[in-house]
Parts: sequence; C-alpha cells; structure tokens
Amino acid sequence: MKAPFWALLAVGCAAPAVQTVCEEGGLLAEDGRCYDIVDDSAAPEPEDRGEDGGEGEDGGEGQTSTLPQLEADALRAAWDGPALVAALESAAAVGLPTPFGLTTAYAELMAQGDSRCPANPYELDGRFLRGCTADSGAFYSGVSTWIPVHRRTEFEFGVNGDFMMFDRDGRRLEVGGGVGWQAESREAPVMKFGMYVTAVWEGDPGPLHDGLSASLNGILTRGSGRQALEVDGSVAFAGYAFAFRRAGFATDCVGGSGSLELRDPSLGWHRLDFGSTCTPCGTWSFEGAEMGELCVDLSPMIQTYSDAWSTL
Repeated sequence: MKAPFWALLAVGCAAPAVQTVCEEGGLLAEDGRCYDIVDDSAAPEPEDRGEDGGEGEDGGEGQTSTLPQLEADALRAAWDGPALVAALESAAAVGLPTPFGLTTAYAELMAQGDSRCPANPYELDGRFLRGCTADSGAFYSGVSTWIPVHRRTEFEFGVNGDFMMFDRDGRRLEVGGGVGWQAESREAPVMKFGMYVTAVWEGDPGPLHDGLSASLNGILTRGSGRQALEVDGSVAFAGYAFAFRRAGFATDCVGGSGSLELRDPSLGWHRLDFGSTCTPCGTWSFEGAEMGELCVDLSPMIQTYSDAWSTL
C-alpha cells in the first residue's frame, strides 16, 4: 500500500529510534524490561513529580503541563438587522469579483514586454525571477502560466503563478495563485470558473484595486433571457469577507438560494439560509444563534459576471 502524501513529507525529517527485540518477542526498553508490542498496559506509570512538575521552581525535567483554559465572552454582533442588510446590499453593489479582470490585466501587461524582457510573450518562464524592465518601462518578475497556451477547448482562459508586474504607468499587478474559466464556445449556455488567488491590480476601478483573496468556484448559466450564478467557497474584497455554500443569484431573483455568511466587524459570522430555491428572505443567524428572518436585495451580486460574459 502506498504511503499517504503527508507521510512522504515527513520522510527524512527525523532519524528513527533504534529498537531492540527481546526474547519474549516484545521491545526492550531502556529500563531493561520487555514490553509487548501491541499491548502497552505493562508500561510503567509516569513518575509523579507533584503539581509543580518536580525539580526546580519551574518544574524542571519531566514536567507535565496542560494547556491553559481560556474563557471568552460570547461574541456580540456589531451589526443589527438593518445594518447587516445595508452591508450585504453594499457588497452586492460592488459585485462579486470575477477572474476576467485578472486575465485581461495580465494579457495587457504582457503585451507591453519585448523580445528581451520578458522574452516569452505569453508566460514568465523563470528567467527573470529577480525582475527585468522592458523598453516600454514595464517591469516583470516571477513565474506564470497562461492557460490559452495549454487550453483544451476553444474558449478557455486563465493565468496562475506567483509574480509581480508594473505596467508602463507604474501600476502594480501582483498575483499569487490562479484564476480561470472555461466554456465550450463563446455562445455556450454554461461557463465554469475558479479563483484560488490573492491578487492586487492597481489599474482596476473595482475591488481588485485594493486587493482580494478568493477560494471560489462556480457555474454561470444563461438562456431564455435569464442568467444565473451558483458559487461555493470564500472571498474577501472591498472590506467584506464572504463564505458561500451553493449560493445562487439570478437576474430575475431579488434574494438568493443556498446559504451565505458575512463576517461581522466583531469577527463573528452572520449566516443567511435561503433554501433550495430563490427567495427574497432567508433565515438569519449569528454565530449559530437564530436571529429571525432577513430580507435583502442581492440581485446586483451577479451583475459583474453578467456584464463580463456579454463582452468577452
């Protein structure tokens, strides 16, 4: 049987202890006694050194300690119902971050390079880990992979890597991780996407300008004059931190479906459960305590994806 991956990581981290097998078939311990390999009930009890742990004021060798028992007051939400609705609708108005802004910015900045720097017109291939400056004034450092070079379908885009660039105007694009999306064609009714990235793009007028962090995937569908978005994962942007579980938004839906969580300024989490179909109101809880029903307009949440798909 193959060793698990985490076990392979530990190989070579520490030298194994030398064990001696005694005549009875057990293991010979340092005290000269033989202990059964399977049944360790014969093992001696640890020596009682008292509450202070033995030698010295601080216990000394052989000290047995326990973790401190911490007590904390239950979190109290800073946002009441109206304030939470205002925060949710403010975040929805900003729009859920998409992978399209990053891939567009990457392509634009790579086009400012030349045959000397970064030499490869599509990817940062590791030749300039410490950076280089093109004749245009654009700066490049790190490594990247541009998905269209390796794509499996006609309409598949994305970028991943660990890199930092500055365009000719000095605006920074910094990416750690990757984003991408894929559809069978430009006119396809379904698009899948993923964002596993921490990124900043100072040329972006939206949430990318101040940075975002996402571990998010989803599906965008369209047809019969309607677009719908379903997302799973988490994302932090524009001062908000969200977690989604099969959360759904649609152009013909005021509220949502599935569930979402939004972090309160107290660092606790508000949760809204809408159920399996789109409804304008959901069951609101804070840190597991039910707070009642909350109605909120989340229809703008899909707009960033709807707008981007229509212009790709």
